[in-house]
Amino acid sequence: MRERIQSGAIAHSLYIYGIIIVIVLFFMSQPLFADRRSYVWTYEYLTMPKGMAEIEHYLTLKLPDVAEKDIHSWEQRLEVEFGITDRWDISIYQIFEQKNGGSFKYSAFQLRTRYRLFEAGALLFDPLLYFEYKRYADLKAPNKLEGKIILARDIGALNMAFNFIEGFEFGGRESEFESEYTFGASYEFAPAFKLGMELFGNFKSGDEANHYMGPTISFASGKLWYTVGAGLGITDKSNDFRIRALLGIHL
Repeated sequence: MRERIQSGAIAHSLYIYGIIIVIVLFFMSQPLFADRRSYVWTYEYLTMPKGMAEIEHYLTLKLPDVAEKDIHSWEQRLEVEFGITDRWDISIYQIFEQKNGGSFKYSAFQLRTRYRLFEAGALLFDPLLYFEYKRYADLKAPNKLEGKIILARDIGALNMAFNFIEGFEFGGRESEFESEYTFGASYEFAPAFKLGMELFGNFKSGDEANHYMGPTISFASGKLWYTVGAGLGITDKSNDFRIRALLGIHL
């Protein structure tokens, strides 16, 4: 009972949190800024401008089986991002998790960098390179390196982005490679409002195939942006449901 109350309280807080942000965004009239996210799993052709910084908060719920709501996990990430040049940025994440209504605890830290190879529109698809390193708080757990090749294209108000992801875990009992992907398409109906769809998963087949699909919605104005997305599992191995909310605050 206590676990259900805790998870319900968190879900209620997420709902209130979203409503407050949406209201604030609608009543702010400052110009938009550069690193607003249209998706929650897919990266676009964006980096933080030189000398500028941003704080981002990620809240992710994973629900393996909607019929067993006691089995779930929450993850929260706090990211500080800084633009080194107009094409190159870096960030550091602090990651926390809570499983099945248990204790809220520190999980890992993560370092990330992105580099845009060209100015937007120079090629048919704009290429961006992404690298990250993740170290878990449990020192017996493996280290993780991850690289992404991001290809994106803007056609008027329509955006499309594809991420090819290669992950490598090392330092544990076994080393392991994993290949994944994400794809997003969104449309900007107004400067403050975007609506889109994401597809993400791995490249495995049969019983190991793991794929999700779901909508995204993004609001932005002034120094704030807020994006929410859901992923519905479409294979047997997938969680039944995932949801992620991102909040960005420009400094």
